[in-house]
Amino acid sequence: MGTSKFTLVLMVGLFLGLPLMANTNSYTLEDAIKRKLVSAEIVGSTNPVHAYYGQCITLKLKNKSSQDLSLQLESGRRLNCDYDSVQDMMITKSEIIALLPSQAKEFLIYAMCCEKSNHSPSNNTSYNLGAMADVTLVKLAQLIEKLEAQDYGGQQAVWVITNGADPEYINSDNPSATKVLREFVINALKGITEVTREPGFIYDYSYPKTDGKTFTLEGDFSWEMPYQSFVSLYIYDNNGNRICVIFQDAAFTSGLNSYHYKISSDALVSGGLYWIRMKQNNKTLKELAVTMN
Repeated sequence: MGTSKFTLVLMVGLFLGLPLMANTNSYTLEDAIKRKLVSAEIVGSTNPVHAYYGQCITLKLKNKSSQDLSLQLESGRRLNCDYDSVQDMMITKSEIIALLPSQAKEFLIYAMCCEKSNHSPSNNTSYNLGAMADVTLVKLAQLIEKLEAQDYGGQQAVWVITNGADPEYINSDNPSATKVLREFVINALKGITEVTREPGFIYDYSYPKTDGKTFTLEGDFSWEMPYQSFVSLYIYDNNGNRICVIFQDAAFTSGLNSYHYKISSDALVSGGLYWIRMKQNNKTLKELAVTMN
């Protein structure tokens, strides 16, 4: 009889616990933003210990939904800056973030620079949540997290892959981590084939709308120019064929520019990889890769 009572109490307890568990919804931060469950502001941190690695990024989130959220921020995800002269960053420590309904919170995020020659982020530098980095960089970010090499040694390892830095300059606070990082990047470089693509491209994902037949691609394209000039914005397929013209030979001022584009085309097909490219006298100023999920 005592066992039956215990079983009944246990079952009631589990039953009562189910609604709370069911009301907690798990998403990647990217998916939560896509679903408009949260708003996100990503900026350089105020007075970080190091300007371009460590906890140098501030993530400001607000739960716009009426549900409890558990958000995953993956190690190896890129953060793209609107200013071409400022470093793009990569997350180097994964996070699980819990938000109550309508709750707003700020977090310090571990990240590292992907562009050695550009300026460090500051507290008024804004970023957008980009795609996952390429496979090699994602594996390196995960290794940095595992080794807890959130220091200049880990940063130097990233620059070996992104900027061709010398692996011998990798010098982490942990000597064993230094050895592992050097071995990883040396072996990674052996497997990286040369990419015949014009410099300055950003690999990112888009989530185009579709009516079942035609995709509509919409977003904001930002770029920087040292002087006023005429530029064109095109869409190319992954074979280099131009398939859409967004605008052609339009005049824009010097400094930071942004253009909101919206285009529908039968040429865009599900599963395809496309490139939004800005051209100036046939030279690519900037390009954005778009996958049609």
